[in-house]
Amino acid sequence: SIDPMYQYSLVWFINLYIVSIEESDKSNDLDERIENLNNHFTYSIYRNVCRSLFEKDKLLFSLILCIGILKGKDKVDDSEWRFLLTGGVALDNPVPNPAEEWLQDKAWGELVRCQEFSALKELYKHVIENADKWKEVYDNPAPHSMDLPDPWHLSLSPMQKLIVLRCLRPDKIVPGVQDFIVEHIGRSYIEPPTFDLAGSFSDSNPCSPLIFVLSPGADPMSALMKFADDESMVVINLKPFHWVRDKDPSLQDDQQSDPARNLGGLTKLSFS
Repeated sequence: SIDPMYQYSLVWFINLYIVSIEESDKSNDLDERIENLNNHFTYSIYRNVCRSLFEKDKLLFSLILCIGILKGKDKVDDSEWRFLLTGGVALDNPVPNPAEEWLQDKAWGELVRCQEFSALKELYKHVIENADKWKEVYDNPAPHSMDLPDPWHLSLSPMQKLIVLRCLRPDKIVPGVQDFIVEHIGRSYIEPPTFDLAGSFSDSNPCSPLIFVLSPGADPMSALMKFADDESMVVINLKPFHWVRDKDPSLQDDQQSDPARNLGGLTKLSFS
């Protein structure tokens, strides 16, 4: 099941699309206009979703976004994608490990299972015959950045290289994934934007309020009040509104929001 915190409304999605139509670079050339719109909307989705993600999930979102774009262009093999995520189905391995002193049996089993892909069919045999060369990859502090032994560096796709990295050095899959994302959709998609209240406000509208989910000790009110002052907005500070306990909120709370609604200001609601 999807965490309720990570569920987004269709209205919110459509609003971002409309904003991209208005703000993306214009062009009389249809293909160029579509490319501008796609680029603007894709980054808008990334930026807005990242605002509500926990830090640990941001790179995963970037990878899913990248894979989705590549799938739309028919540049991803679903079986390779599944193997990257799971390592394949573990079965008895009939091929003896040629380098037990440094290569773990789990890693060797995955290398052997790579033969289900035509591009990697001979990989495990090459490891058997050139164990010393592959040990250099295994021992390197940055295996995701080095060339694989010939002929694999030139013959494998970026996804297939990620699979090899997963097999040999799963501890380096994070920087490997970052390089993969940079290569296909750009560095901006591995550098989540810091929280920007002005930017968040510009992406909101009267039907999509700003909601702060706070950790203990966090209080955004000083930043909110400063932003309101900079924008010459009136702030109506309502009494705490107990959303969980009050099944049928009184009209009084709605009536208190009238000054802000009439003056075009901000209304603070405190939920508990």
